[in-house]
Amino acid sequence: MENKSNFYHMFANGDDSRNFIISQKDFFAAFNRIGVCAANSSANRGSLYDVILNYELYPVKSEDYLRNVAVYTIIQATKDGKKVMPYDYIWGSGSLYFRTDNSLPIWCADENGIVQEPVPIGTLNARQKEAMLHSRKKVPDNWLICNGFLLPQNYIDIELFESIYQTHNCYRVFLSNSKKKDDAVTTKMSKVRGMMIEDIEARKISAAVCYSLFHKHSSRWLNTNQRLELAQELRRQYYLSFRQLSTLCRLPETEIRKYVR
Repeated sequence: MENKSNFYHMFANGDDSRNFIISQKDFFAAFNRIGVCAANSSANRGSLYDVILNYELYPVKSEDYLRNVAVYTIIQATKDGKKVMPYDYIWGSGSLYFRTDNSLPIWCADENGIVQEPVPIGTLNARQKEAMLHSRKKVPDNWLICNGFLLPQNYIDIELFESIYQTHNCYRVFLSNSKKKDDAVTTKMSKVRGMMIEDIEARKISAAVCYSLFHKHSSRWLNTNQRLELAQELRRQYYLSFRQLSTLCRLPETEIRKYVR
């Protein structure tokens, strides 16, 4: 991977925000916001209903794992039980890769199957842009839109993605992801996100580790640096989630995320 860009896997735990997407409008909003973030910067989504989706991000360090995790994201909808193949899933990017030049982007056909011509978003006025993007952040005026979609080919580096696999056949092989390869990705995700265990058990573990490190039974009696060291050790040994570490070590979750891996 030395000649390629740095790759990262960004993911979230959907169980944290079951009401994040509850309608067709929400699907459009979430889909188009990806383009807004690509043109600007990423941020958590908040709302008047306290719906917050926290993301995890970790670097991909091996080429084999990169090939696994890239298709993991492409085939997720099919694995979730949706009756759709990855290249037909309208809320994903699977239809972009290893296609012929005359392939029709699935976002350009309306609900009646009639093909619509994409137009630059710059043809919309400010209010229309804001309504479509669900944001006051701007994207380049030459980016194309169609049927309410900010087309993903505006911001996705298709050639870079395809270079991960190099050939159609290699991509086909990895699309048939084995359970072993799938488990490698989910195991890594669980380690990065951390594991939630019963609070009583977590407190017992924390007390034992705290005593082994500082001869104290609770983080209540530790200074800030010691609390951080306790969080690091609990994470290293037990992969506890950042939220649980925050409670056990009496530190803000934002600070723990900065210094604990």
